[in-house]
Amino acid sequence: MEFKAFKMDGLGNDFVIIDNRQEITELSKEQIIKICDRNFIGCDQLILIEKDNTSDARLRFFNSDGG
Repeated sequence: MEFKAFKMDGLGNDFVIIDNRQEITELSKEQIIKICDRNFIGCDQLILIEKDNTSDARLRFFNSDGG
């Protein structure tokens, strides 16, 4: 699977951000855990930016355990 992502950090935490507003990327719990794994990309949280009918965007946050 190929997708565009951004890795950012702030105040000691790092995040992988995927903009899901144009091209939808569906990730399983196992894929989220793999992305967050420090031996792969590594991050504290994965953030998905998604379309929303009532606002400009909706953010979904996943912890490194996939939850």
